Amino acid sequence: HQYGQYGGRQQQQQQLPVPIAAAAVPPPPSQPAASSSATGGGPPPPPPESMKRFVHRCLAQCTTDVQRKQVQSAVETIISDRIREGTLHTTDWDRLPCVAA
Repeated sequence: HQYGQYGGRQQQQQQLPVPIAAAAVPPPPSQPAASSSATGGGPPPPPPESMKRFVHRCLAQCTTDVQRKQVQSAVETIISDRIREGTLHTTDWDRLPCVAA
């Protein structure tokens, strides 16, 4: 019969496909960060203040946007190299010469 307990018309429930289980989807590849292995897997420590001063010193010498972009790119390469080498926190950034503009 078409009418339910409350007098309304019963609707047939549409059968939806069962979603793929999350376990069937492979996890994304993990790439451990160099600094996380040294700290036991926790979040990496904040960048050293001396490194921030180095970046500001290098960028302060720039007078044009072109110079700024070139110096920024060079500084990013230096920082990336230090991270890869595991020396970000042991580099004496205050003594490191600025990148030429």
